[in-house]
Amino acid sequence: CDEFYIPPEAIISLRGFRSDATFLNGVLENIGIEPQVERIGKYKSAGDQLARKTMSDAQEEVLNSLLDQRVKRFCQLVAVAKGKTEEDVLALLDSAPNAAADLSSWVTGILYPSQLDNILKTKVWG
Repeated sequence: CDEFYIPPEAIISLRGFRSDATFLNGVLENIGIEPQVERIGKYKSAGDQLARKTMSDAQEEVLNSLLDQRVKRFCQLVAVAKGKTEEDVLALLDSAPNAAADLSSWVTGILYPSQLDNILKTKVWG
């Protein structure tokens, strides 16, 4: 998107990335099902969803690594798009939530809805 407007009363809360995992072993136990899963290696966690009640250390390590890669790529893309550094983007994520006034260098403008209507009318109908 080329332009990004927010209202003066906006509070933006970009807090980063997150991942969740669902484990069914407890549910399966309650209904009398015992999954037959064989672990092949430390980082082969496909069967963990059925065989475990919580995430293994290896799976947590992998998920954290994937999230770190996503955050890094997000920061790179936003930094390039906004003419900022990756550290600036990380600082923005770390400082959430942010009021509109604190975001003026990140957005195209801070406008009331009626002001945005006027801009859109000009862009759409000239």
